[in-house]
Amino acid sequence: MSTFAAEYATFPVFDRRTRWLYAMFVASIAAELLLLFGLGLRLDSGPIIAAQTWPVLIVGAWASRRIGFDRLATGLEAMALLYGQALALCFSTAVLATISGRLADGWLGAADRLVGFDWLAYYQASRPYFGALKVAYFSFIWLPAVVIICLSIEAQFTRVWQFVTAAMLALVLAIAVFPFAPAASPVVIHQINDPVLGNAAKFWPIMSELRNGTVRTIDLRHVVGMVSFPSYHTVAAIQLAWAGWGCRWLRWPVAAMCVGMALAIPTIGDHYLIDMLGGAVLGLAVIPLAKLLVREPEAIEGPAKA
Repeated sequence: MSTFAAEYATFPVFDRRTRWLYAMFVASIAAELLLLFGLGLRLDSGPIIAAQTWPVLIVGAWASRRIGFDRLATGLEAMALLYGQALALCFSTAVLATISGRLADGWLGAADRLVGFDWLAYYQASRPYFGALKVAYFSFIWLPAVVIICLSIEAQFTRVWQFVTAAMLALVLAIAVFPFAPAASPVVIHQINDPVLGNAAKFWPIMSELRNGTVRTIDLRHVVGMVSFPSYHTVAAIQLAWAGWGCRWLRWPVAAMCVGMALAIPTIGDHYLIDMLGGAVLGLAVIPLAKLLVREPEAIEGPAKA
């Protein structure tokens, strides 16, 4: 006896809670490309090749949801959107660096002194702990995936989409501010020659080339963290702690890692304290907006008819 596909249950491919994410993704990429070509810059093949994994993950997520694997679908789609947007917008900071204004180190440093923060003293006090701080700081790369996977396994889909939406909103806003508050960073200003902080200052030669116009082609070399107000690492630490609190078996490890990440931001991340305060405000401010945009399905679709 033959078996027909129609005999199997199928489910909607698209989760309506993601509509704002796709809208932001498409709009930000379109704006980035318009700015790129409008400024007469070129895009190397590297970023295009790197972006090819994104549609594969999205199609895989949609196919998984179609056959009812919601946990797998949400995990794949959330990671594809979050990491895909982050990679794409890393290139936008390189583009915006070419038109960025005066360096903000003067007023950023003055703001630190106003609140009583001594960056050099913090550097000296935290130096013995740089090994642990680097681990916590670079958890920024893999910790979002851990939180997304945990929430997806527990079927907390709305919280997943609220987290990714909040992260995207904050990233777009932080990058929009970037050209108005670029910084050389404390490591460069204080002329710190510390091999442990080598990664912290490696962006500066790249940023200098972009600012003075000697580089007109954007490639994978430009995927570096540009130092600016506010600190997006601080945004991530706050939002990861908030999202991770929903994972009952990971909440304390995630919270501890986020505290370590925050402690590493001034030195390993090469930021002023005021950058962190701005990032904290931004990270917290967009969470209620994300909750407003992403609600439980019943709140979006209304009660079912009898």
